[in-house]
Amino acid sequence: MALNRANEMLKENATPQELVELSYVDILASIASAFIKYRSKYNLTQKMLADKLGISQVMISRIENGEWNLSMKKLVEYAKKLGGNVDVQVKLTGVELTKSARYNRIEKHVL
Repeated sequence: MALNRANEMLKENATPQELVELSYVDILASIASAFIKYRSKYNLTQKMLADKLGISQVMISRIENGEWNLSMKKLVEYAKKLGGNVDVQVKLTGVELTKSARYNRIEKHVL
């Protein structure tokens, strides 16, 4: 938990641009963690997971090391192939979208 406290201290003293970078790194770390946990749970090598997703082992390695910025579309595609989904939460000061508002906006772009 010391790492969490260190992260919080960084955020408390960060500039707005540094906060963007820290948030970005947090997102990449969450994606990496999900891929690593999936492989561990199903006892898969990077190559086996890559074959399942139709990408190279090098790309899996880059995802797991936070070195590849996946598009949202690709992330959703890979999650669906693995039987999962992507849950994104965006918080804006003073703005709250209801679940139906979110889906209505998405349907306009998908349909």
